[in-house]
Amino acid sequence: MLRRHFSKIFSEEDHRGRILLVLFLLALGLRLISVFTAKGVAKDGCGYLWLSQALPKMVSPQRPDLFLPPLFPFLIRAVTYIFSDVELSGRMVSLFLGSLTVFPLFFLVKDIFDHKVAVLTVFFYIIHPYLLQASAETLTEATYFFLLTSTAYLAWVAVHKKKALFFVPIGILLPLISLTRWEGILPTFVVIGWVWFWHGRRIKTEWRWKLTATAICLGLFVILASIFMVLFYQSPARLIENRLINVKNVFLRGEDLYEPGLGPYLKIAQRMPLRFVRNLPRTLRRLAKSYYPAFLILLPFGLIRRKRLPGFRVGEVYILSFLMVRIPVIAALIPVTDRYLYAFIPMALSWAAVGFWEINERVSERALSRGTLSARRWSFLISSLIMVAILGACLPKGLRPIRAHRAWQKEIGRWLKENSGTKEFTIASRKPQEAFYAGAGFQQLKPGTYENIMREARAARVDFLIVDSKFDEICPDFWSKFSPEDLELVSHPLAKIDEHAKIYRLKYPAQDSSNPGSQ
Repeated sequence: MLRRHFSKIFSEEDHRGRILLVLFLLALGLRLISVFTAKGVAKDGCGYLWLSQALPKMVSPQRPDLFLPPLFPFLIRAVTYIFSDVELSGRMVSLFLGSLTVFPLFFLVKDIFDHKVAVLTVFFYIIHPYLLQASAETLTEATYFFLLTSTAYLAWVAVHKKKALFFVPIGILLPLISLTRWEGILPTFVVIGWVWFWHGRRIKTEWRWKLTATAICLGLFVILASIFMVLFYQSPARLIENRLINVKNVFLRGEDLYEPGLGPYLKIAQRMPLRFVRNLPRTLRRLAKSYYPAFLILLPFGLIRRKRLPGFRVGEVYILSFLMVRIPVIAALIPVTDRYLYAFIPMALSWAAVGFWEINERVSERALSRGTLSARRWSFLISSLIMVAILGACLPKGLRPIRAHRAWQKEIGRWLKENSGTKEFTIASRKPQEAFYAGAGFQQLKPGTYENIMREARAARVDFLIVDSKFDEICPDFWSKFSPEDLELVSHPLAKIDEHAKIYRLKYPAQDSSNPGSQ
């Protein structure tokens, strides 16, 4: 009886459940460390936090022209009822969803490969330095790769089961992905493509469930996306117009963005292939960097001439398809930054895990043939050395304080909030972080001459101007034309802040007393 009880407790399924729970708690713990050691927020993070405060209308009081996807600000607003601080709420959304990614990632990789690969893939995901920090940022990355991985797993199960009702949760997740990031519409095409590609030769007998599944996905996508648009945007047409202007700005910078007719779009169509070819190498380099060198070394062993898992599986093509539709769009349309490529990394780490076990298998075989050590001991030794090297490469980088190089912006903002002399004021700067921490209005400085910057600042009723160490990039003649009649240096007790930026109070004509904080 005792033996039966023991075997029941440590049965295979129970053992897997315990391992998965331990991995989830590990992910949660590491991400909590990153949350509570963070020193600042990203530029886009300020936008999301401002928009969460501006709900239900998704127009920021600081940036009325700012249109960002609504789901992440909506989640932040919901969590503020638990954590009153909006920045902490944003980080907790990323922490929770980033930790929950452990579950769909594990089950997807287990179905495609096996249990050992799934466990190691999840462990690699947990300690990956970029994904670890992304799960503690006030950005959309953690939300995006949780929704993407969940959709990928559910769609993988649904096409195998061939049950149309399985596509109801998928149809709910797909619009949520697109409402997290604008390029999130791409997984919709991938999922529908796999619905029709899977057992494509049987389309004559299986067309009914394929058609029903497609109708459910697209129908729910249109309905839910429309509801979000109506609820959170005063004018969906204005949102679409804004996104089109952004696309035009990428391709037609310096030209007339408001030219009527199809002329601008024909120019974009002509320039897109050249932009794609020019940006593709940089995109691939960014992808390799995002994968991280510690895992990139294992990647060839997980792809080429495998012995443990021979042959290339359909599931691997399935994982790859989510990347293949993303790279051309990012290379052609979106300015390439590392974090735009993070969403694919969790699933792609499965090949690094396969590579790890492949090395382990080959070393064991060689040890057996030479008779040096027992295969098990040799395998354990090599695995331990590789794992220690990976941990040494990942954890110090992943656990270092987020945005530590931006801590001075937080100090300036909080000092101005307490010492500005007025409750409401506006800050003009290159970055919005100072205004966010000051709880002030924000005026984005655009490249131009000293006269243009001063004219726009006064027109926006700006009270303080933050001149950082890279201010010359937007105003090369600032210091040569600087006038004490326009700006007054604000003295402060903040240590070492002058190394990063100087704070100036704008001066207004004596007869203009309508500007707060100008005296």
